[in-house]
Amino acid sequence: MVVIEDLTVRNTVKNRRLSRAISDAAWSEFRSMLEYKTAWYGREVIVVNRFFLPAQLCSHCGTLARSVPLHVRTWTCEGCGVRHARDRNASNSLLATGLAVAVCGAGARPQRNAPGGQSAAKQETPTARAVEVSLAHGGEEARDEEFRSLTDRLGDEAGEPEVFHRLLATEDDEELARVLVERGRPLWAREIAAFRLGCRGDRRAFEALVLLLNHRDPERCVSAAHALLLLGDPRTPRAAAALATNSLRTAYALHPVRLLTTLRAPESVPALVSTLHRLLAPDEPHWRVALACVEGLGSLGDDRARPVLEAALPHPRLGAAAAEALSRLSAA
Repeated sequence: MVVIEDLTVRNTVKNRRLSRAISDAAWSEFRSMLEYKTAWYGREVIVVNRFFLPAQLCSHCGTLARSVPLHVRTWTCEGCGVRHARDRNASNSLLATGLAVAVCGAGARPQRNAPGGQSAAKQETPTARAVEVSLAHGGEEARDEEFRSLTDRLGDEAGEPEVFHRLLATEDDEELARVLVERGRPLWAREIAAFRLGCRGDRRAFEALVLLLNHRDPERCVSAAHALLLLGDPRTPRAAAALATNSLRTAYALHPVRLLTTLRAPESVPALVSTLHRLLAPDEPHWRVALACVEGLGSLGDDRARPVLEAALPHPRLGAAAAEALSRLSAA
């Protein structure tokens, strides 16, 4: 997969210092060549919406900076305090968002309202099967419990108490949806909006929840997985599978793996098998992700998992769980 940004050349050449270099580079020709050459080799070019603003989005925590002019080459995120080199941060943000675009089949950010007042996501006709929602504690009780956990966690992080309490109390879905697309909104505000919309079945939250599912903060991943289950979007299994199998983000694959196990979707077993295959080295640092794969494959009870589970038997940390999973397969 190759990810590029959809830039408007006629706007960029307005910069007098760069116009000649940009014109000489023949960007449109470069994109055309890139597209047909990747097609030759069975690869895909993902084009990210130019309004995504990758240079302003913190690749570490997801906070959108208010402004990062072109002459600013390094900047510090107000959300997490990480200092970024502009170009490196932009490339990391493009890569992460390109993955989201690939699995969502939509824009690089939550959709604004389409003509007629209905969101573009809501106008889509689902072509995949509906996802079965399986909650350990069931319905409103589980939803309320997870919502209390989220509010307790974000209460200390929120720097604007009035905004924080308003987002928790509002019943206006349009207000929550605006939070997802407005510039300068902190990550905690976007997380609340995405969680509440997801729990209500509003698909405008899907892209934001997918990005939170792969966040470095495990608690954010847990909340996102819960909201995605309640959302019931048919794109969720494919998104979780893409995140689980992304070798660049293995450290954050634990919750996508667990979500795939709960979903019991057609994508679940192939994704867990593929992920586990990469993590069988005895000194694998991400063995907890591998363990979740083993346990998930045992729970799913699909005989396609037998070869990789047998390969996991000698592993010092995975052997016992692999033996238990194989016994469940035999009993199925």
